[in-house]
Amino acid sequence: MKIKIGLNSLILTIVRLFNLTIMILFFMILTRFLSLYDYGTFSQILITTNLSTVVLSLGLSSSVNYFFSKSESQKEKEDFLSVLFSTIFIISFFIGIILLFFTPYISKYFDNRNLLFYSYAFIFLPFCIISKESFDNILIVSNRIYSLMVFRIILSLLLLLVVFSSYIFKLNFGHFLIQYIFVEMILSVIFIFYIYFKIIRFKFRLNFYLIKSILKFSIPLGLASTLSTINIELDKFVIGRFFDTERLAIYTNGSKEMPVTIISFSIVSILLPIIVKEIKDKNYDKVLELWNMSNRISLIIVSFFISLFFVFAPELITILYSSKYIESVTIFRIYSLILFLRFTYFGIILNASGKTSFILYTSFLSLILNLILNILFVKIFGFVGPAISTFLCSIVAAFLQVYYSLDILKIKFSKIFEWKRIFIVIFNTLSFTVILFVLKIFLLKFRFNQYLIFIFLSILFGLFYFFFFYKKELFTLWNKLNDYKEKGSA
Repeated sequence: MKIKIGLNSLILTIVRLFNLTIMILFFMILTRFLSLYDYGTFSQILITTNLSTVVLSLGLSSSVNYFFSKSESQKEKEDFLSVLFSTIFIISFFIGIILLFFTPYISKYFDNRNLLFYSYAFIFLPFCIISKESFDNILIVSNRIYSLMVFRIILSLLLLLVVFSSYIFKLNFGHFLIQYIFVEMILSVIFIFYIYFKIIRFKFRLNFYLIKSILKFSIPLGLASTLSTINIELDKFVIGRFFDTERLAIYTNGSKEMPVTIISFSIVSILLPIIVKEIKDKNYDKVLELWNMSNRISLIIVSFFISLFFVFAPELITILYSSKYIESVTIFRIYSLILFLRFTYFGIILNASGKTSFILYTSFLSLILNLILNILFVKIFGFVGPAISTFLCSIVAAFLQVYYSLDILKIKFSKIFEWKRIFIVIFNTLSFTVILFVLKIFLLKFRFNQYLIFIFLSILFGLFYFFFFYKKELFTLWNKLNDYKEKGSA
């Protein structure tokens, strides 16, 4: 069977791009009608819920890519989904109860008594997070990209309607939060009904033998995701500890990664089930070929946006979050550099081969280093210290995961990536960034509007970058990915 990896990745990218664009609008409105304190409170709720869900969900949603892809019969898929959703209900309830019990301690840690009034959010949000992640993975593996597109668009538009109505009718934070949770819950339930009626009529039952197999795979991956999430959120916890709620709100917006990473995430989402099958058949050359082609496409595209984000950080922060968040520009620029490490999922080979314990080891080592550097750097560099630490530890984590992948592919470190091409793209990006900076400063001297300069240079740079510099290479790689055929297909 011929699988259009490029086309499916593009569709998934468009879906996620639309979703993230709507969420950017969501936060643009939210930051304008909430005070810094209320926005900081919302950030604390999301940080706590996301972290605790990753810690306690045992990596269940990630097991879909591996077990659902390997299942050869409808019965095997039914058994897996039955166990998956039964376990999701139990674990979600368990997480909610734990968070409810620990709310006073969470409130004390952040020095924010308002969290006590909004503890009901901790009961419902874990279920929404786990079920949505599982739903996405099931639709991708089932090759139902268009269905995923519809559901994601509906969810995004409903959340946008919630924040817009709250802004128009001047609702307080508590009323906004209730509407937000209601929409998330309703859509999560609809997701499950869709899978039941359109994909597989699973039953709610527990098969302890299957649970054991799933947990053997998912617990190391879940722990690795936990450590990875702690790594991502650690700087915010440090900022929340050493600075006040308002400063946390400023740091939170500066540290939001821009949605360009959906390009690499979409390609990886389509590629992962394919690589699972190729590694199972020991087609390591094919694995390496597919991975490197997808890496080059995503790196070229992501690098373009890195230049824009770095040069026009003040303009973007003001457009997205208003001028009261302008202090987050430096944080935003550091996180823009981290995007160089987001052009691929460095643990894809380990994940696809079931070697999730190695992902756990690398995540643990990276977390320990990040914890030490976060505390050290906040004392040395102040407010920007944790961002610098996150950047350095992201490099270490990427290197370790690539290193552990070498034994599986049976190659040397120098052969796993097309290093020369990667460094050429990075060098070109840095050069373009310097040129954009010079042009921006030059035009500002003539008192042109900074936002008009942003629009003009972005369009000019985009035309040059994609149509004159990388057009041929991107089209060549795109066609090769779309020509992929599974083994044994006609």
